[in-house]
Amino acid sequence: MKIRSIALGLDIDWPLPLDRIARACAVLQAAARRFADAGFEVQTTRLVTQPFAEIGSHDAAGWVLPMARELDAACLDGGVEFVSVGPVRWSRLPAARAREYARAIPDVIMGTAHVSASIETAAEGRVFGAAARAGGEIVARLARETALGFGNFRFCTTAECPPNIPFFPAAYHGGGVPRLTIGLETADVVRQAFDGPGTLDDLERRLRESFGEKLGAIEAIARALCAEQHVEYGGTDLTPAPFPTDGASAAGMLEDLGVAAFGAAGTLSAAAAFTGMLKRLPFERVGYSGLMLPVLEDSVLAARTTDMALTWSELLLYSAVCGTGLDTVPLPGDAAPAELAALMLDVASLAATLRKPLSCRLFPVPGKRAGDLTEYDFPYFANAQVLSLAGRTSPRLFERFGA
Repeated sequence: MKIRSIALGLDIDWPLPLDRIARACAVLQAAARRFADAGFEVQTTRLVTQPFAEIGSHDAAGWVLPMARELDAACLDGGVEFVSVGPVRWSRLPAARAREYARAIPDVIMGTAHVSASIETAAEGRVFGAAARAGGEIVARLARETALGFGNFRFCTTAECPPNIPFFPAAYHGGGVPRLTIGLETADVVRQAFDGPGTLDDLERRLRESFGEKLGAIEAIARALCAEQHVEYGGTDLTPAPFPTDGASAAGMLEDLGVAAFGAAGTLSAAAAFTGMLKRLPFERVGYSGLMLPVLEDSVLAARTTDMALTWSELLLYSAVCGTGLDTVPLPGDAAPAELAALMLDVASLAATLRKPLSCRLFPVPGKRAGDLTEYDFPYFANAQVLSLAGRTSPRLFERFGA
């Protein structure tokens, strides 16, 4: 069982409280050592701040890029390579201020090496069309202005997402005492538990046995460390994050469960059954704690975009019974901002209706059309077929939403 993320939430100010940031980095490094000494592979440590647009009472967003650059450098000095400054929240800000801070996000991502940010498109059952439209413009700009559109790795829109999710780019700190959370990479553990015959009850029993001892150890270590470091333990996100090898594939988990091939009839039922198993695990959970289906981060799922001709709408359908929304979905490089925004609006509406956390991370691939194969040379990506969009925008719909 691997630990994908140890995340620490921290309130910051501008100018930055560099002493508190250095201490937070030291806590994260201590946590990484503690888990490594116990035999757990720790892939990343991450610092998470409160939503950046809600820091102080600044009249304009000109301070944001200098803050992000200084924060990026301070965390790198402290041995922490992943930083999230949280979402712009239309639910908490005047519309004009939200739009201004949303426009700052591409410069933050292009002007730093490790900083992630997001936009909230739904909260407490309300959907914000203007936020989705801003998100579409950001994704299109990052696709145009970063190599291979890779800036979109550090941006997403979020819907009904609570604080303390340890997975990026959706992460943000809810304020108050520093809070430590854990994100897992356990698709390989699930595949081993699902190997062999048995009913759903048998698979759930094996899953509980496989997770139980190791998750209990992770939780005990985290609680002891938090007590020593005077931070709060926020829980573990039980989502079995995949890795782009077949043995650590989330789509492969569902095929082990019984689906002939991911995307075939029955995929929704398998996703729902597995999510139910996760929800019944007796541990303190946080974040999504569901099934994660990131197309470019899952080798089996990436392969199914070719042989099963998956669509983004099918992936969104599966999110109705699991999570985490649309994630690292490869799309045509010339996708219009308004069409990208409409996808984000669909994710937001699903999340608001079901009151469940979903996010939307889209990857328009420069120079690629629907049906082309991506050509990423990145150890955390598997190459997939670019999914089709209808090539139509819905301006009247956004007028109805007030965007």
